Amino acid sequence: MKRSFFTYVLFFVLSACFASDALASTDPIPGVDVVVRKKPSGASLTTKTNQDGGFSLTVTSPGIADINGVWEISIDWATVQKALANAKDWDGKSATLTYSCPGLTKVGTGTFTISNSTYSNSITVSSKTGGTISGRLTYEAKVSGIGGVK
Repeated sequence: MKRSFFTYVLFFVLSACFASDALASTDPIPGVDVVVRKKPSGASLTTKTNQDGGFSLTVTSPGIADINGVWEISIDWATVQKALANAKDWDGKSATLTYSCPGLTKVGTGTFTISNSTYSNSITVSSKTGGTISGRLTYEAKVSGIGGVK
């Protein structure tokens, strides 16, 4: 019985010391341009991510002559790198863009990993009144030390 208890304690201590990757946190990326552009060439909407990494763009029929068709959401990798230049807990490899399109039709999933290049994804809009493209840009913070403390 004592041996079994000791084994569990040893396992717990070793897990806390060496499993820090499993305890990583997700942090926002503020100040990055998010561009939504009608393809092939048309209306363009731009905003910056806020302090929480969030953004929101409204695509409306009165504001844009014809909102139906294919739009492209894009984020420039160089601006992600610049925004995280002083982040000591960033691995420098990737960021995650999560977005949704209430009121619009979207093709594909809404979570993407961005790494080493400009990211873009197509959104097909089929709406008479318009809608919103909103989301959040984040990175997975590295952790270190016992128990994964940053």
